[in-house]
Amino acid sequence: MAGTLICGLFTAIALWVVGFVPNITFVLLVVLSACLGDVLLALSLDAINPTRVLVGPGDRKHHNSEVLDKAIVVEDFGADNEGYILVRGEKWRAICQQQSASMLQIGDHVKVIERAGLVLVVESAGNDT
Repeated sequence: MAGTLICGLFTAIALWVVGFVPNITFVLLVVLSACLGDVLLALSLDAINPTRVLVGPGDRKHHNSEVLDKAIVVEDFGADNEGYILVRGEKWRAICQQQSASMLQIGDHVKVIERAGLVLVVESAGNDT
């Protein structure tokens, strides 16, 4: 949004340089219309390609008994219980809280049970695949 404000001000300055003297109303109109354009663009892009993660920005846990999402391990989980998974075509960093996390290998199925910021918390899907 700040970039839009700067672009709006540069547009007004460029018009002033070429001889058009904008008044404050014109400058405000350019800046506000650019901001409105940004908001409309963001809303339309979200409608076309919505965010795919089902846990909302403020949510930390999935509150139903059903599994949030199933995923596939794409990079082995090491001794630190961290690795990478593929969820709905998107690669995410993940943490497994189970003791057997280091046993998770590429191609194993896991369940997403929680999100901590940009890290997904998973557990082994076992035979539930």
